[in-house]
Amino acid sequence: MRVLKENFKEGEFRLVPENDDDLWQLYLMIEKGDKASGKATRKVKINEKDSAKKVFWVNLLIEKTEFKASILKLMGTILNELEDAPKGSYQSINLSAGDELKLSKDSVSSYFKEKLAQSKKPKYIFLLALFDRSEMLFAQVSNSFVEIISKSEISSGKRQGSDVNTYKIFVDELRLFSERYNRIIVGCPFVLRGKIEQILPDAIKDKSVFASISSVSSSGIREILSGDEVSSEISKLKIGEDTRKTNLLLSRISQNDKVAYGLKEVKKACELGALEELLVSEKLVLKSRDEDSFAQLDKLMKLAEKTNSKVSIISLESSSQLDSLGGIAAFLRFSIG
Repeated sequence: MRVLKENFKEGEFRLVPENDDDLWQLYLMIEKGDKASGKATRKVKINEKDSAKKVFWVNLLIEKTEFKASILKLMGTILNELEDAPKGSYQSINLSAGDELKLSKDSVSSYFKEKLAQSKKPKYIFLLALFDRSEMLFAQVSNSFVEIISKSEISSGKRQGSDVNTYKIFVDELRLFSERYNRIIVGCPFVLRGKIEQILPDAIKDKSVFASISSVSSSGIREILSGDEVSSEISKLKIGEDTRKTNLLLSRISQNDKVAYGLKEVKKACELGALEELLVSEKLVLKSRDEDSFAQLDKLMKLAEKTNSKVSIISLESSSQLDSLGGIAAFLRFSIG
């Protein structure tokens, strides 16, 4: 994300999302009640018979946001008086990669600060290519989310006449996607790895690493993200770091080793100054906004920061285990009993 202006004291920001990951981050960062300015379109009458779409700059009081198909849609009421769009009328801004957005917040949350800092870091994007003779799946993995691009069945080698055909179908499909990515992670059962390596073109092989999986599915993707085989690659992604933290949390819970989880226990530890790192799931943030209880959660995050605790927002792709614990947990400096 390109940040053209950031003024935390005044709550004023000028932002340019550069890819889908940035648009997703903005979706998570923008709240009901924020003010946003950007380009919008509206159908206006030219004469009694004809109408045309007009592009104009509009200021909105945000009521709702949606993210779908590389478009972030901001919906709300118009704050400025315009010739073809009356003040107070309903309007939307459809934000794509490369579009500038001016954002104004009455108060800047710790969550927003963390997300903005994360969005400015270098972006790493990988292609995941999963294969097991009968199925193949391709997904794009970015800092914060996994997007499945394609999933399909492969005709059996017996029907094709040769098992080689099955591998060839996969490699041909991989070739179509590979030029868009500098790094590829090929996931397959270990026994198939050698055969795939034999027929992969050098141009693809040179930028690929292998990981073992048990299924071509979301479970297989999770195996790669949480496994050790390609941890050096996955650690470059935020979701990889988030997965590592949630795995460490579960390990320390099993050992009863200086952790707290659930809002009540974490709040108690925070008030005692015991927090080393606070983990908050993105799902809990979104839920608290829907239930108008985000102020309470933000107050806890700000208190953690005041006691020199690190605050980490765990992305949706990595937060299922944390969500099962209430969506909030912490590593502690000392046990609180």
